[in-house]
Amino acid sequence: MSLQMYSIWLCPKPSEVAPLQDTITHLAERHQPAPSFAPHVTFYSGIDTSVPVEQVKATLKTGLQRWSKECELKALEGEADAVLDLGLDLPTAGTFFFQAIIQPVTEDFTIPAEPSVVDVDTTLSADSPKRTGFEALLKGRQILEQVFEKKPPKPYFPHLSLMYSDKDQQALQAIVDEEFSVPGTGVQQGGKLDVAETVGFSRVTVVACVGKTEEWKEVARFDLEGNEVDQ
Repeated sequence: MSLQMYSIWLCPKPSEVAPLQDTITHLAERHQPAPSFAPHVTFYSGIDTSVPVEQVKATLKTGLQRWSKECELKALEGEADAVLDLGLDLPTAGTFFFQAIIQPVTEDFTIPAEPSVVDVDTTLSADSPKRTGFEALLKGRQILEQVFEKKPPKPYFPHLSLMYSDKDQQALQAIVDEEFSVPGTGVQQGGKLDVAETVGFSRVTVVACVGKTEEWKEVARFDLEGNEVDQ
C-alpha cells in the first residue's frame, strides 16, 4: 500500500529502540508479505508533500516548543533529553493495513484502557492538568492540529504499530496469540516475544511517506523541546 504525505512520528529514546525494532523486524520476516518500519506512535499526519519541507520543520518546531512549555517537558537531572513515558496495552489485531498488529496507548500505566479513538478537543480542555503521559500526548496532538491549521478527519487513536499487513483479522489474531507472551515473563521465553508495557519517547521525526513503506524516508528529527537533532 502506498501513500503520499508527510507524517510526524513520536519515536522511542535510543536505548529502547532495539527491542521494539527487533519485534517489528521479526514479525515482518516471519509473516510475509509484511514490510519492516521504525517503531513509532503517529503524532500527526496528512501533511501535503507540496508543502516545502523547511516550512513543515518550522511549523513543527513552533508546535513542539509550545508543547514542551505547556506540559513542562524537559530533561531530568542526569538525562540528556526530555522523555515522554507512555503506557501500552497488550498487542491486538487491527482492522486495516497500517494497524494490523498494534499496542494501543493506555490512559494510565496501572489501569488498562480499552482500545479506543480519542476526540482530542473533548477529552482534553486547554486548562486540564497534564499529569500523565497520555494527557501530555493529547495536548501535543491538539497543538499540532492548531499550528498546522488542519484537524484530520478521523479521531485520534494513539498506538504503537508492530506490523503492517493485509491479512484478515482472524489471521492477525492468530499471529498475536502465537508470537507474544504475557508481560513480565521475559524476552522470548517459551519462544514468544515479550511485550513492552511502557516506552519512553524522546524524538519527533518528520517522515516522507511517499510510495510503499520501504520507500519512506525520515527528513528531519527533533527532541521533544523543538531542537533539531542529527538523524
